[in-house]
Amino acid sequence: MAIWPLVWAAWLGSSARPVLTAHGTDIGLASRPGLVGRLYAAYLRIGRRLLPNARVVANSSATEARVRAAGFAHTGIAPLGCRVSVDAPQTGLERTLLFAGRLVERIGLSWFVTEVLPKLPEDIRLSVAGTHWDEDENLALKDPRVDFLGPLPQKELWRHMAGALAVVVPNVRKVTYQFEGFGLTASEAAAAGGIVLASNLDGYKTSVINGE
Repeated sequence: MAIWPLVWAAWLGSSARPVLTAHGTDIGLASRPGLVGRLYAAYLRIGRRLLPNARVVANSSATEARVRAAGFAHTGIAPLGCRVSVDAPQTGLERTLLFAGRLVERIGLSWFVTEVLPKLPEDIRLSVAGTHWDEDENLALKDPRVDFLGPLPQKELWRHMAGALAVVVPNVRKVTYQFEGFGLTASEAAAAGGIVLASNLDGYKTSVINGE
């Protein structure tokens, strides 16, 4: 959606129907507080007027709902796919949960470490594969039961997903313009052969099918 002017320029004089794709940030940025959010929302409104019949293909039902709320009438959903190749699961993780992602409050690491980890058997550990982002979230890494792996190469991450007791995706509901448009981590973990424990919100309602 962010490059709609290119679609508009290519569509001029054509009988083809313009198609845009929408991910979480493509539409979520329009709700951002402040000048940037207002400008981007106005930018999308212009695109909606110049491309009134454009089809917007969203990556999840959550993203589609926000696209429709922004006034785009012609929408559809095409969930993301992933190709995952695992030679062999990482060993030694039978009693380890894995968290993978940016360390931001919305993704829920500190919530999980505070609210869930203490209620699990003491021999259960939590490995964190991701990048530093939020100083408050970084404090969760100091828990004695947490092992910070840093950002892992893709194939190594998939091996950890396959070998872990489960991959946790504990996103939490925050009053913010940000939301999880799809949740590719959950799909990758399942494709790697891992067990996924994810919050039932936002894009995870599309990327995760309970029991499958």
